[in-house]
Amino acid sequence: MFALFRALRPWIARGYQPKLSAVAEPLWAPPGAPAWPPLPASQRTAGDRAWSVLAFCPTYVAPDNAGPQAETIAQVVAQLAAAQASLPALRVVLVVGMQHQDEQQDEAIARLGLLKAGADGASVQFAGFLLPERGKVKSVNVALRTAAAMGADGLLQVDDDICLEPGCLVAMCRAFIDQGGRGAVGATKLGLPRQNSASRLLHWLKDITRPACNYPHACCMLVEVERFSTGIPLRYVSDDGYICFRLLAPAAPRPFIDLTLVEDARCRHYVGGPLGPSIRRIRRMLLNHHILMADAEPAVARFYLRRILFPGLWPIGVLDLDPSKGIAVAAGRWGLRFLYFCWFTRIGLELALRGLLDRPLEQVEWAGFVERDAPRAVGGPSKTSRPMRTYRSA
Repeated sequence: MFALFRALRPWIARGYQPKLSAVAEPLWAPPGAPAWPPLPASQRTAGDRAWSVLAFCPTYVAPDNAGPQAETIAQVVAQLAAAQASLPALRVVLVVGMQHQDEQQDEAIARLGLLKAGADGASVQFAGFLLPERGKVKSVNVALRTAAAMGADGLLQVDDDICLEPGCLVAMCRAFIDQGGRGAVGATKLGLPRQNSASRLLHWLKDITRPACNYPHACCMLVEVERFSTGIPLRYVSDDGYICFRLLAPAAPRPFIDLTLVEDARCRHYVGGPLGPSIRRIRRMLLNHHILMADAEPAVARFYLRRILFPGLWPIGVLDLDPSKGIAVAAGRWGLRFLYFCWFTRIGLELALRGLLDRPLEQVEWAGFVERDAPRAVGGPSKTSRPMRTYRSA
């Protein structure tokens, strides 16, 4: 199967040729570039090094997202304050990237002002920028360039539609420091269904098939800045996918050595939404998988296909048997994974045909949901959701 995919790789790559344009310069508001807070010498002993992390929240102006936006960033501010208190050698600056349409600039500035007031109250260094552009990767690249210019060790990205469980960011920062600031660490994701039937169905299906869940996802991820200081090529619209492909080491004894999921760091998010947007979002993910695999080294693409995207779909993916489950359950899971693989294959053939006919896809459309709310904050670890099971290779 992979031999066929390998033969189609050049055509799949040609089947996606985005029209790229120059990105607008960010407008820092309130004025002033971010700066590290001073680190008193009394807080660390001689010989200890300071660790610097630029925390970044990418978000945008929409008519009904001001409340959830403020709640999520308030959680981030509180946990960053706790991280600085728990890890004396840690310096943190919070940067919020506010994307907007031209006529929304005043609203974007007002929102950043309110968010800054909350961060100042918690003694967390704050900066924000406006970007009149669409595309999350463009905003992430501003944060990466800023982090590199400041000499930051890590970029901590937290999306605006998740809920952090207590101690999440502290655990992530500690894990990042413990592994010497290398690679990427991510929170363990806990998916929750919405009230509509499409979301409940998608939540159930993802719980069974578990595709691409065993590496850090950008909704809550802390990544080494040095290896990504030049940013993510704008050909890609999946930031965590690009980072995963850069850090995977399929030939190494531990292929995931630079991609760590932190069990003690948990975040919750809603899975899916209405049927139409959910289908478009899955299509977007499948397109991203194919684009990244077509551009990657064959060994990395093969590893991603077998151990990350379709684990358990033997013989396409690695064998994954659960002795506690019966044959009927195993067969049902295999069947659902195979249906997903058929959808994946259809998308790949579409791209290959576009490449062959010289009619490339010029844009991977954003497939976000109208609902951008996050699960409500809780006082302790969630007991109603299960973390996504991983397939970590030794």
